[in-house]
Amino acid sequence: MQASSLVRSNEISPPLVTRLSSAEHKYTGIRIAPAHSGLHKTIRNPQSLSGWYVSEKDISPWQWNSTMEHQKWLYLTFSDTSPDLRPLSDVFHMKIDGTLRILERYLRALHSLASREELDADALYLSASFYDENGNFYFLHPQLAQFTQQNYEQLSATPESEGTGAIGGQQEILPVLAHHLQLQLLQSSNKDRNTQDSPTALHLHSQLPQLNPRIADFLFKTVNNRIVSSRSTSRSSASLSGGGRTSSSQSADSSPFAAKIAEFADEISAWRDNTIFENIHLEQAEERQKNADAAEQSVRKREKRRNFKKNHGSTVFITAAALIVLAFFASPFVKNAFEPDITEGLAPTEVIELFYLNQNSLDHEAMNQCTSSSTGKAYINQVTTLFVISRVRQGIEMKDVFTPAPEWIAAGRPELKDSSFVFGISDLKINPTGKNNQFEVSFIQWSTLPPKAEELTSEKEMAEVASTGEVQAFRVKETVSMNETSKGWKIDRIERTHHEPYNFRTAMQ
Repeated sequence: MQASSLVRSNEISPPLVTRLSSAEHKYTGIRIAPAHSGLHKTIRNPQSLSGWYVSEKDISPWQWNSTMEHQKWLYLTFSDTSPDLRPLSDVFHMKIDGTLRILERYLRALHSLASREELDADALYLSASFYDENGNFYFLHPQLAQFTQQNYEQLSATPESEGTGAIGGQQEILPVLAHHLQLQLLQSSNKDRNTQDSPTALHLHSQLPQLNPRIADFLFKTVNNRIVSSRSTSRSSASLSGGGRTSSSQSADSSPFAAKIAEFADEISAWRDNTIFENIHLEQAEERQKNADAAEQSVRKREKRRNFKKNHGSTVFITAAALIVLAFFASPFVKNAFEPDITEGLAPTEVIELFYLNQNSLDHEAMNQCTSSSTGKAYINQVTTLFVISRVRQGIEMKDVFTPAPEWIAAGRPELKDSSFVFGISDLKINPTGKNNQFEVSFIQWSTLPPKAEELTSEKEMAEVASTGEVQAFRVKETVSMNETSKGWKIDRIERTHHEPYNFRTAMQ
């Protein structure tokens, strides 16, 4: 079976976009559902389901008039929409230069829209995006987009393959765009891809080693829901002769989703400025293919672990209260004991990221697997203490008293109630120091734990720890040394080089 891809919109019947007539009026019609679906009885208020028209200078409502049946399908009708309106999916049938040009403009328009309307990642679909020859973009209302998505499978040559991994099941717009860019690059180079494995595990260097590494890595990580930050991609920009453009738009973004859109647009801008396919030697091609295979294998391992967790959760014994309490505390440790080491197949920076960011989820077991000997014990003990506190109070009070720092920040830093805890890190940055296997790590640390909480050893003492009720933050820099073991890269040493209070209240003003 070959890799799935979008088919041209003019190859399906009835068409997705067509000209319709009613009495003396002509409309642009967009197909949304079968006529027998009864949807026309549900969507009777165009004013409440207005989409958006985004030009280079403005964002305005994109209002539909009514519904009309055509060839046994239900269409939305628009009276003032360009007659050359096309589904955005058609851009993947152009030459790659044309595709990237339109996609960059589309992402800029999407960024403006998502920032203004505060849209979430799951509110937009590829099937709800359109463009015209003048470079304007059109977006259906998210509620209407859900209806179109249900009838969008005719655009996919093998829709059954879309039910796996990051693409199937959630259809977020950015992974979908990256996925189809991957397929277009393969097809434009006359490469076929067997999809017995999940299509989301595709790294283009396995088939196209001459592709610029920045492009191959970014698309791979985006498809697999691990969009790298602009700081990470800048480390690989040396492979682009011109270095690429940067944008300050992220600093003004109103949401993480808008920031990711801006990052994707900046990436495409950099690709357009530089060489997409490089001239490389055979040895370099073989090395890139080897690294691509390892990256794909790493994703497949993680997918297996996720499936294992989903299908083989901890068994809850209810024969006695003592067994319930034991299972309550011991189940995470038992489950993790039978799983492969989580660092296998990960790059050093990914292990460092895993160690620090797991503080936000209180996963002390994962943090422990990222280190060797007693490295990072202060962090792990803090997380363990808060894990015990949250479990005990959840069992007694039947409520969650822990909020990860990024969630508390995103919520506007609300006042703490009921002796709740805020803990974790934000603004994580990882950069090589220039020394072998050594990295500089910087972040902001947030906590309501009292001083020396990490020194407690008994669960009874840990459970009695109370929140300070006031969040403290510190800017921290550390030097992290890595060591490669039989179970993957491990953090071998952490040296703190900088630690100062961070007045986030002043920073907000």
